[in-house]
Amino acid sequence: MPFFCACCWDRPFYDSTFAYTFATPATTTSANATGYRSIYNIINTDDFVTYLPFTGWGFTRYGVTKTASIIYNNLEGEWEKLVHGKGGFDYNASVWTMGKTLEVLEKIATDRNDCYIYTCSCHSSGNSTDITITNYGISESSREKAIEKIPKNALPYCKITRYIGGPVSGWNFDVCQTPEYFMQLLAATMGGELGLVKFATLNIADRYESAKGKISSSRIFGIEEPHYCESYYCIVSNT
Repeated sequence: MPFFCACCWDRPFYDSTFAYTFATPATTTSANATGYRSIYNIINTDDFVTYLPFTGWGFTRYGVTKTASIIYNNLEGEWEKLVHGKGGFDYNASVWTMGKTLEVLEKIATDRNDCYIYTCSCHSSGNSTDITITNYGISESSREKAIEKIPKNALPYCKITRYIGGPVSGWNFDVCQTPEYFMQLLAATMGGELGLVKFATLNIADRYESAKGKISSSRIFGIEEPHYCESYYCIVSNT
C-alpha cells in the first residue's frame, strides 16, 4: 500500500512512493503536477468524468496519465461478458458526442470563479441577461410545485423571485441561474437523482440551452457505463 506523507506532498518531483488512480478527474492547477512521476492515472477516454474540470480552465492531473478506451481498444465484448454475462446488453458510451459536449460546457464560464457570478440586472451589473428564465404558473400551488422540482444541490446557486397572480394566471417566478447552478443540475443527472427526463423538462436559462441539448444527447448514448469499475478492470486486464 502506498504511504503518503503530508509534509512531502509539495516536493516538485515526489518519487519515493507509487500510487495508481483510476477514473481520475483533473483536480489541480499546479505547475508542477507532471513532476510527480510516481503517480499513475489510468483513464478510460470514453469516461466523461475524466474530462472535468476543464483543461481550458487550466486543470490537469498529478503524475503520469495513461489512456485506453473500451470502444477504440475493442473491449466492448469483454465488458459486456463481465457486466451482463452472455446477455444482449451493449456498452453505451458518448464518445461520438463527447467533444462537442465538452466544448459547449467549457464556454458556459471562463473559469471556475466565473461559475458563481450573477450577471443579471436584478442581482448584479446586468451585463448579461441570459441567465434569467421566467416560469409561468396558473396558481400559487403550481408555482411552488415547479420550484420543488429544482434539486436541492442546485438551489444555493440561483435566486428565485416569486410573483403574485390572479385566479387563473400570473403566479410566475424568475430563476436567475449562475453557471454553477447548471453544473449542479448536471451532477444531479449523472448521479441518478434527477434523471434524464426531469433534466430535459427543467426550464434552463438561454445561456445553458445549447449545453443542455448536448448533455441530453450524450446521456442517451451513455455517460454512466464508461465510469464503471468494470470498465477500468477491462482496461487494466487487456491493455
